Amino acid sequence: MEATAKWLERLHQAKPEALREYLLTALTPGFNGLDLSDCLIATEPKGVLRSRPGDTAPVSMALLRYVDVAQDSIKLQHDEELADELAAILGLAAERRITLPHTLALRVEGSQTVTFLAYGSAVDRRLHGPFPSNLEGAVHEILGRVEGLPTNVRPVLGAAARLHHSAVELFESDLRAAYLLLVVGIEVLSREFGSPPTAWTDWEGSSVWEETFASAGLSEEQRDVIRSRLMKDRQLRLKATFQEYASTRIPDSFWEEPWESWMYPYNPTKCKWEAPHLIETRVMRDILPRDRSLLSCMLGNAYDSRSGLVHQGALLTLVDNSIPQAATTDSKRPLPFPVLRSILRCLIRTELETHGRSVPLPPIRLLRSAADNAQQDHAPDRPPAGGR
Repeated sequence: MEATAKWLERLHQAKPEALREYLLTALTPGFNGLDLSDCLIATEPKGVLRSRPGDTAPVSMALLRYVDVAQDSIKLQHDEELADELAAILGLAAERRITLPHTLALRVEGSQTVTFLAYGSAVDRRLHGPFPSNLEGAVHEILGRVEGLPTNVRPVLGAAARLHHSAVELFESDLRAAYLLLVVGIEVLSREFGSPPTAWTDWEGSSVWEETFASAGLSEEQRDVIRSRLMKDRQLRLKATFQEYASTRIPDSFWEEPWESWMYPYNPTKCKWEAPHLIETRVMRDILPRDRSLLSCMLGNAYDSRSGLVHQGALLTLVDNSIPQAATTDSKRPLPFPVLRSILRCLIRTELETHGRSVPLPPIRLLRSAADNAQQDHAPDRPPAGGR
């Protein structure tokens, strides 16, 4: 609750003229939106949102208002942490599902209309691009290999694929949970298809232990006993297997995979989305250096982050996990979400191609109806001229 405590301290110390109002949206189940008045946090119910496939209850929206010391510039990490904690506090108080989406409130000068733009997609902009061509062929290729998988391999690849999908579903709203799911997905594959390194010198941190042995003046016999015990440590073996498997199993072609960053511009004066815009085109080697030893170290950092998430509830921020334009990953930090996701996807495809014998599909093909074709012809979700 660090962000909330600091916010309250700022309010105690600030002069009224230094404060400004900030806006968020609050989404709650039911017909009555969150309604708070005469409270440090105020809300104004705005009605029920249009139902979407998958809803289990009506969803209502409310405008949430709070005050804070005026900022000279947008500080996403600061705003993100405070919004997450306020949502957690409201949920604790009400024992209801209350969501405060990560948004920026935009208002055109002279207009009373406020637009709330989500920024969570900036973590992995590839996931919002137009669909690739010949998608039918790619779907059929995967389906054919799924049917040809040995029965003992199907549960493992199925679990990894679902974990990847769940991470994609969550990353905009809960990056911490999404990152954890990616690590688990790679770990599931490594336990089935990987094996821990067998040589002491291949273990991360072996040199540090050797220095400790020397400073303690241990005999070679004593050192061997400790080495043997360390190499049998279950947690160390899991981490070592995770690193060894993922860093050696991905093919060289991984570094040639395209990296396309897409964005949907929003026109606030017309209150409408515009056609998707390709803002960057690179390949994986431009993002992640083609160095398997370096990759192994970064995977180890990612595994340690998983431990921090599980055992300490550590935070993950958008800033730390997005890849700025023309930038590469920081080798001293854990792998950011989009790179880790690419690794899991590549590993799933690699194991599917290795273990899945391509089987002819049933001779069934479904076509769109005439009405569907007409609707498709008018779909606005197309890249602008020259965008692809």
